Amino acid sequence: MYDYTKIPNAWHKSGLIHYTFSHSEHNENDCLNALRDGINVAVVFSTRRGQPLPATHTLGGYSYRVIDGDAHDLRFLDPKGVIVGLRAKGKARTLKTDGFVVQV
Repeated sequence: MYDYTKIPNAWHKSGLIHYTFSHSEHNENDCLNALRDGINVAVVFSTRRGQPLPATHTLGGYSYRVIDGDAHDLRFLDPKGVIVGLRAKGKARTLKTDGFVVQV
């Protein structure tokens, strides 16, 4: 089983679920902890469909590789400790989001 979560350290509570931690505008330290634990972090970018996502993304002064999370939904197949880049869809690309959608 696999799931997205915004609950910090949820992966410590269950070895049966493959978690991807969800970045928000207020949880950078939790994202860094997840990445240190080998947990991937989903980040929504303003990148348009058909355009490449950034190759890396910096959190807390550290640069992490970005993989294309729109290529498939099987997150358990992804390498560990990377940013899962997602493209904002529709109006989310241009609405003021206070940091949830990372502008590139």
